[in-house]
Amino acid sequence: MRHVRGYSLIELLVALSMSSLLMLSVSSLMITLHQQVVAELKQAQLLIQANRINEYLVAEIKRAGFAVSQSASVVGNQLAIHYKLGECSECQYQGLLIFEEDNKLKVCNRLSANPISLTQVCEQSIKFSMLSDKLIVVESFIVSEVTSRLYSIDYALRLKGDTQLEEFSLLASARGADGAE
Repeated sequence: MRHVRGYSLIELLVALSMSSLLMLSVSSLMITLHQQVVAELKQAQLLIQANRINEYLVAEIKRAGFAVSQSASVVGNQLAIHYKLGECSECQYQGLLIFEEDNKLKVCNRLSANPISLTQVCEQSIKFSMLSDKLIVVESFIVSEVTSRLYSIDYALRLKGDTQLEEFSLLASARGADGAE
């Protein structure tokens, strides 16, 4: 009869501790990679939101410039836009006011049958935020009129819980109803 010998208790403990160390190092690497991916996704979300803001502002300023009855102006650090939707007598007027409040970029949007004062746009309309407030904080929003139809918009965004600011600058031109800039 042959005598079969197995692994000793010490050999098993050494193998178990080595495999535990290997699993611990692999899991810490996975956690670090996950944290990096989450941070990069948040940064990408910030850039996507900034691009969305840029596209919205440029489109609205251009839309106001093309309208026959139009106005785009700077009121403090607020961008006020007002234009008629179409050229018919029954067409409504669109009024927008874009501003920073409580570290949020807000928009008031109002349709009316008659021209309204730009300062009255927010009185009877709902203010809504242009950004994901749970993720992004607006540190500054500065609007200035470069020429009668050219606006400079500078704003700074940061991720909630982060101190690094991302600054964005935009020049938007309103074209006249005749197509001239």
